[in-house]
Amino acid sequence: MAGLKWLMTAFLAIEALAACAFAADQTGPHEVVGVAAKLTHGGRATAKEADQKAAPLDRMASAVDGAESSHGQDVAMWRLDPAGPQGPMQVSEAAAADVGGGDRFDLLQNRAIGRAYLQQLFWRYRNWPDAVAAYNWGVGKMDAWIKAGRPAEQFLVGVAVYQRRVLHESGLCNDGDKGRRQQPAEAAKGSGALPPDPLVYAACSQSDGWAGGIGFGRGPTRFSRKLDEALSLALQRAAQGR
Repeated sequence: MAGLKWLMTAFLAIEALAACAFAADQTGPHEVVGVAAKLTHGGRATAKEADQKAAPLDRMASAVDGAESSHGQDVAMWRLDPAGPQGPMQVSEAAAADVGGGDRFDLLQNRAIGRAYLQQLFWRYRNWPDAVAAYNWGVGKMDAWIKAGRPAEQFLVGVAVYQRRVLHESGLCNDGDKGRRQQPAEAAKGSGALPPDPLVYAACSQSDGWAGGIGFGRGPTRFSRKLDEALSLALQRAAQGR
């Protein structure tokens, strides 16, 4: 009898593991945050609840997942170089090692590693615009650019487009202060108003004065116009599923 009970317990455990593996393989654009929430909160949250209550990190990770691989729909997310970026969040071997390793070739683990690395970048830079840019550009290049004083002409248009897309799709650009669309100095003039984070303002702004986080109020430049054109094209392609 004890042997039969043990076999039944083992069968149920194997069945549960198989169901989890199937769910991981079927993870889609709206389920990335849901899976993260279930892992964090012991399975209590539904995907819909997770979308509504997701922490900024979860929303940011979902947006990065979309920018990197169209939420796992891009077949090119698996590369020939095993040490290079792989999977839905394009996690490199070095990035995985930075957060303690894991199987980058497993969909669920790839997303967990990418999320952990994104969190590490946020701790490093203490703001989301820089963390997202570093995820795409690399820590070395991002650090060098910051050390040089954040010159707009040296900030790659492709990185800026990626940064804006992720911040917009994560909802960060719609969060918080009503004065976000104002210049930081103007927003601070309001009664009891706190100025928005200038880096968030710079990355989220769709209008004049984008200058890599500095030089507000100088009006549109050739760089900012080029960036806006590139962003428009990228968003059109994303909407068309390309």
